[in-house]
Amino acid sequence: MNALPMNGIFCPNQLRFLGTWAKGPKHTILSGAVSAGKTFISLWALLMYIKYIPTSGQIILIGRTLGTLNTNVMQLLMSEQLFGRIAQQVRYTPGAKTATILGRTVYLYGAGDAKAETKIRGMTVAFAYVDEATLLPEAFWNMLVTRLRVPGARLLATTNPGSQNH
Repeated sequence: MNALPMNGIFCPNQLRFLGTWAKGPKHTILSGAVSAGKTFISLWALLMYIKYIPTSGQIILIGRTLGTLNTNVMQLLMSEQLFGRIAQQVRYTPGAKTATILGRTVYLYGAGDAKAETKIRGMTVAFAYVDEATLLPEAFWNMLVTRLRVPGARLLATTNPGSQNH
């Protein structure tokens, strides 16, 4: 994606993504070069989906650790420079396992090792946001995919691929 906004906020590829992703496939992975605008547009999509998601099922945000999730996702969501007044509707304390975004409770998980899949076992997930998906253990990813059981459930992930094997 071209990181330079053409309309003051989003570039054409980002606008195209926002217009189609919710009606697209159940699993969406944004992949590309560092600083290409993936995280920015994925966070807008996250906000849109939280606003309009079905009320059943849980909303979860996943990163390699809670610390990286805080840095890569939560601090950005709370930035008024990036998200204006919407940022005021994001409540999070670094290290906490829950946040409130647009009035909805969101659960945060670090998934840095193979045992992490037990954290989400048994959950019913309506929406999962994954930061840096290629850094997660395969067992966690496989479990996550099985948890998307609510009609209309979606998974949105970002990544900067490290190799062809990812």
